Amino acid sequence: RCFQDLPNWTESPVSDLLDQAGAAFEHRDYENALACAEEAARQTPRSLEAHHDRALALGKLGRFEDARDAIALLLALGPDDPDSLELAADFYVNQLAPTAERAAIGLEHARRATRLVRAKDRERRARLLLLEGQALIDLGRAQEALKPLGLAHQLSPRDAGVRYERGVALFELCRFGEARRAFESVVELDATHAHALYHLG
Repeated sequence: RCFQDLPNWTESPVSDLLDQAGAAFEHRDYENALACAEEAARQTPRSLEAHHDRALALGKLGRFEDARDAIALLLALGPDDPDSLELAADFYVNQLAPTAERAAIGLEHARRATRLVRAKDRERRARLLLLEGQALIDLGRAQEALKPLGLAHQLSPRDAGVRYERGVALFELCRFGEARRAFESVVELDATHAHALYHLG
């Protein structure tokens, strides 16, 4: 756990804490990840990585009010940091209960992050374009969502999440034949994808 080796630390305890937070996330031990991140943030109050991990852990624990404050602090410290913007976009689009205002906030964070990410970082750009598409669907702008979702599909053609959201956009536009094929392609990749199966039903 985070503090078991504290007496033995002689160098870079913050990096040790962040490593342990990362290991805790891998094991879905979000309480311990939060403890590590909070101690790292206490020692280095301007560390983006520490505050990122803290906000992420709070969200995973369902402490959404605290997570929102943590994200606000994170963005105040690093307003042009793509990791921070991506976390904020995902939080507003996928973790909070959906509202138009939250979708609009997530959309702007995703678009800003996309402008800051290098073109060769295909995986991250695909994630951000997916978030943009999700936000546009939530805002009732399914036709507009097809463009970022199409770009995301080009960057990550075997991403079931991208295929699914494209299917949702087509479904919302009453393009049912195309939507069916999109959902079927999701099920080809993941036969247990409940949302795709639901839409097919």
